[in-house]
Parts: sequence; C-alpha cells; structure tokens
Amino acid sequence: MSSPRTGPSPPRRARPPDQQPHHREDEDRLRAVYADDAATLLQVAHIVAAEFATIAAANDHWRHTEDQ
Repeated sequence: MSSPRTGPSPPRRARPPDQQPHHREDEDRLRAVYADDAATLLQVAHIVAAEFATIAAANDHWRHTEDQ
C-alpha cells in the first residue's frame, strides 16, 4: 500500500536552551551508568549500525524503484 507524497515537511524551529529535551545534568548522570561498561557500549553501537544499514537499504530501494 502506498501513500501520496505530501511534499517536504516544514523546517523545525530550534528550541530555547531551557526547553531542550536533554540537559547536561541528565547526560552526566546517565553516562556514569554506561561509561565503564564495554558490553553495553558495543550493544548500542550494534543497534545504531543496524539502523543505519536499514535506512541505507531503504533509500537504495526507493532510488531504484523511481528509476523503473
């Protein structure tokens, strides 16, 4: 099932610093949880790599679909 294209999405507006979704204190607190755990870092890297590979494959698929 395909959906019609609606055109480009509008640009996102930057949020003021006090409304940012991540704050430095949260990053520092969470970093202490995983910074010394190599296994966790490797698991996260694997997930990110799989996501990038999926996106690249999808982009390549659509590129070839439009050529036909």
